[in-house]
Amino acid sequence: VYQSLDRELHKHISHRVTLQESQTWLSAMQERLQLHHYQASLWSPGVSQAVGVVQPTLSLLPPSRVELEQGRAALLCLATGGFPSDWKLGWKVGGSSRSAGVSDSPGVLGKDGTYSRSSALTLPADQWRKAGSVSCEASRSGQTPVTQTLNPDQCSE
Repeated sequence: VYQSLDRELHKHISHRVTLQESQTWLSAMQERLQLHHYQASLWSPGVSQAVGVVQPTLSLLPPSRVELEQGRAALLCLATGGFPSDWKLGWKVGGSSRSAGVSDSPGVLGKDGTYSRSSALTLPADQWRKAGSVSCEASRSGQTPVTQTLNPDQCSE
């Protein structure tokens, strides 16, 4: 399942699909991950108790050309492999925290005992182009934050 998730994630990045397509795919993957977690819990209860604090890995998808042509920029941040479940995702646009236009998904527990979650940020296309940088940050009290940043001028339209 996790190899499939990684393969599909790279497909979505390379094809620059729309946010709606990415969210549909993520919802389907979350259902698959929940099913696999349920099956794994039948065989290995308490797997998550054996895991220490694990920083998630962040993948940040830029807006698609189609969305930019429609006047909006939707970015998707996927955090995978974090533990425990209380890692939070946040956004910065041009270095300033941003909460408007953010849509978060609940965390999904994987069969390895780690959590995955996603967050989407939608901006007007002109704000994306002028932002300088857009960052997704995973944070947890007492831990060093994990950050992934995109620079609009380095993303081809």
